[in-house]
Amino acid sequence: MILSSHAVTALYAIERRPEPSQRFNPGVKRKLVSEGFATHIMLPSPYIRSRGSKIGHLQITDMGRVILEKIKSASETKKPAAAI
Repeated sequence: MILSSHAVTALYAIERRPEPSQRFNPGVKRKLVSEGFATHIMLPSPYIRSRGSKIGHLQITDMGRVILEKIKSASETKKPAAAI
């Protein structure tokens, strides 16, 4: 399993809170969901145009949190994150 820097950045973003799916590259979304690092959920839209309606969001999974911890520990020990 190798994650691009863009995919790792997306994982960090959804670690804090679920984010609207449309904020992420379709390939990154597909990779995170297919690998089990994120899941799709429906939450109210944060956008003025569609406020109140539900749109897709990405939410981190437990497996995604484990991968982020491995990436953080690898960066502290100076290992390349792609080798995890």
